[in-house]
Amino acid sequence: MAKNKKKKKGQRNQENFGNSGGHEQATANSGHHTTHSTQPPSLSKPQEVSHGDLGSRGNSRNYEQGGNQHHNQNNPRPNQGACCRQEYTPGYHHNDYWHDSYGKSSSKENRQKGNNSGHFHGQHYVGASSEPVTAKEYTKTQNMKCDVCDTSYLTEGHRPRALPCGHSVCTSCIKNLIKGKMVTCPQCRYKVQGVQTAEEIPANFALIHMLEENARASRERGQPSGSHSSSVTGAINRTSSHPKQKECSPHSSKCLEAGADIASHCAFCQVWLCMECCRIDHRGIECLITPFKETLSEMKQAKKNKAEVARKNLKESWGEIKNYSDKLESCSATVQITLDCIKMEQKRLEKVLSDGHLAEALLQSVTEDLSEMKTVNDALKVFHDIDGSISNTRQWVSSSDSAHLSDRANKLSKEQLHTIVLLHSTSFGSASTSGVLAVCTRKENQVYSELGCDGDRILLHSLKQFTPPSGTRAIPLQAAMLCIDSASALTFLDLSWGGSHFGRVFIRLMGDTVRGQQFLKLCTGEMGPTFRNSHFHRVWWKGLPGEHVWGGDYDQGDGSGGTSLKIEAKYHDKSRENRRLPISAGLVAGSYEREKASSLFRIYTKDDASVIEEAAFGRVEYGLHFIDSVINHNNIRDVKICDCGVVIE
Repeated sequence: MAKNKKKKKGQRNQENFGNSGGHEQATANSGHHTTHSTQPPSLSKPQEVSHGDLGSRGNSRNYEQGGNQHHNQNNPRPNQGACCRQEYTPGYHHNDYWHDSYGKSSSKENRQKGNNSGHFHGQHYVGASSEPVTAKEYTKTQNMKCDVCDTSYLTEGHRPRALPCGHSVCTSCIKNLIKGKMVTCPQCRYKVQGVQTAEEIPANFALIHMLEENARASRERGQPSGSHSSSVTGAINRTSSHPKQKECSPHSSKCLEAGADIASHCAFCQVWLCMECCRIDHRGIECLITPFKETLSEMKQAKKNKAEVARKNLKESWGEIKNYSDKLESCSATVQITLDCIKMEQKRLEKVLSDGHLAEALLQSVTEDLSEMKTVNDALKVFHDIDGSISNTRQWVSSSDSAHLSDRANKLSKEQLHTIVLLHSTSFGSASTSGVLAVCTRKENQVYSELGCDGDRILLHSLKQFTPPSGTRAIPLQAAMLCIDSASALTFLDLSWGGSHFGRVFIRLMGDTVRGQQFLKLCTGEMGPTFRNSHFHRVWWKGLPGEHVWGGDYDQGDGSGGTSLKIEAKYHDKSRENRRLPISAGLVAGSYEREKASSLFRIYTKDDASVIEEAAFGRVEYGLHFIDSVINHNNIRDVKICDCGVVIE
C-alpha cells in the first residue's frame, strides 16, 4: 500500500511536470539552472529569465489550459507568456517608484495564490496568469500625485514642476512654498533663490508626457486613466504582427479655425488643439502640451506684464517729452526776448554807423581845408579842427569795439544755427537730412549745401545743384561760413569703394596757409571745384617710414591735374614756419610748388622724424585707420572721396 501511494505520488509529479521534461532536458543541455522558487526575481539588480525558468515554474492550472503540448524553446506555451532575456538596471527614472511597488505587490499576490510562474514585462514583474491586474490595484500605486498636497498632477492647477534638486512639486504647492523670493524643497530642504512666481520653476515635461500617454492609452482600452493593462494577453496583443492603421486627426491641428472645442495648447507648434487632434498629431517629444486654461492664464499674465512695462516706459517718455515741451516754451520766450534785443542792437548800431559816417565826413572836410588856408591864423584854425576830428574818430573807434562785436555775433550765429538744425530735423521727419540748406548763387544758378547733425556738431556738406524737397529751409552760405574759423577749421572726407561707404576722416587745418585755404574751399565747393567724387591715385614708400597716400586731383584723377584755385592775396603773406614739421603719422601736406600750389595733398600713415615736411597744412584728427585700409587696398584708384565738407563746431 505504501508503495502504491508512493507510486501515485510519483505519477502525479510526473503528470505535473512530465510535459515540461523535454524543456528541462533542453535547459540542462544548454547549461541553464532550473529553479522552483516562489519568489519573483528581485528588482534591486539585473536579473535574467530563461525559457527553462519559465518551464520549471509552471502550475497545474496552466498545464490544464495548455493541454498536452510540449513546452520547449521552439514551441513555448502561449499561456506562459514566455519572453527573451530581460534586464532591470537601477537608476533615476520617473517610473522607478511605481514599477518597483508594482513588482512587489504582484509578488505578494502570487505568493498568496501559490502561483510560482511569471515573467518580466517592460520593467516590472508580471504573473503568468492571463487575468489582468485590476484598475483599483494598479491605480493605488501608479496614480502619480503631489507629495505635499496628495493631489493628482492631472488636476487643473497642479501641474508638476521640477526643482533643481530633482524633486517635483505641483504648481499650487510651489505658490504656497514661496517665501521671500525663495522656495525650499519639502523633501530634501534644498533652497532655490530668486523665485517670485511658480511659473519661474520649469515644468516637469517628462512626467507630464508620461501621464498624458498613460491617460491616452487608458482611453483607447476603455480603462481608468490611472491603470495599465498588465496581462500577458495585452502584451501579446501589442506585439501583434498586424500593423495598426494610421489614425487621422479630425481637424489637422486647425481646431480653432474649425470651431472645435479647445482642450489644450502646443507650445512648440503654437496651435490650439481639441482633445483628438492633441492625442493624434502631437505625440512627439518636442510637443509641449498644456491645458488651454493654464495656457491662457500664463498668456494673460505675460501680456499683463508686457503692458505694465509698456505703460511704465510710456509714462517715463511722456514725462521727458513734457519736460522738453516746457523747456521749448521757455526757449520760445527767451528767443522772443533775444529777437527784441537784436532789434534794439540793430538800432543802436545804425546810430553808431551814422556817427562814424559823420566823423569820416568831418575829417574829410577839414582835411580839404588844408589846401585853402592862406594865413597863419587860418592854418592854426584848420589844424585845430583836424585835431578835434581825429579825436572824435578815435573815440568812435574805441567805443565801437568791432572785434568784440564780431566774436559775439559769431557765437550767437552758431547757437542759432545749431538750434535751427536740431529743431528742424525733428519736425522735418527725415533721419538722413535736417531739412536745412545753405544756398549760394553761382553763375546765375543756385547751389545748395546740406546741413546735417553729427552729435552736437553740424556738418556742412559740399555744394551741389539739385532741387530742394518741399518743407526745407535755406540760409545764406555766407551766414554758415561766418561760424567757421578758417585758420583752424575741421574738414571731413567720406571714403567709399565698391559703391559702399567705408568711413569718414576728419582733418584739422593748421593756420591760414594758401594750401590750407585751398583745401577748405575744395571741401565746401564754394568756388566751384570740389574733392567730391575724386579718387586717391598713388601710394609712396609703402611699408617704409614716411609712408603716405596721394589724392586731390579733382580734374584729372591720375595726379597730373589738381589745378590751383585763385586764393586771396592775404594768405600769400603768411609765414611758412608753421609748415615745416617733422613727418609723423596723420600729417597732411600739399605738393612742393612755390607758386600756384596745386590741389594735390598727401596723408602720412608712418612716422619719419628724420625728414622735415615743408608743405604741411593740417593733421588727421580722426579716421587714420581708414587711411591705413586705403593704402592696403588692392587698387588704390578704386577708393573714392564720395563726399566732403566742413564741421560747424
